[in-house]
Amino acid sequence: MRNTLNIGNKLERELKKLAKMKDEQLDFSDMAELDFDKLGKPTVGKFYRPMKKPISIRIDADVLDWFKTHEHYQRLINKACRLYMLAKQSK
Repeated sequence: MRNTLNIGNKLERELKKLAKMKDEQLDFSDMAELDFDKLGKPTVGKFYRPMKKPISIRIDADVLDWFKTHEHYQRLINKACRLYMLAKQSK
């Protein structure tokens, strides 16, 4: 238990010391460079889930029937709408 407290106190002192330092004083030489090309498109819902809002919407019967043949068809409809939205936003 005593060892854990010492480690915690040491870590807390180190964090306070780092917080007081200016950005120019920090050494990032051992940190890997961030490659934005490898990040890809952001994934919605992995760490943050947008709020769902219940609505009433009229969809053609044949379109709804097709979606209903798939598991989690409401999620699939939402995904299709999101892809359409993102395509329109990028233009």
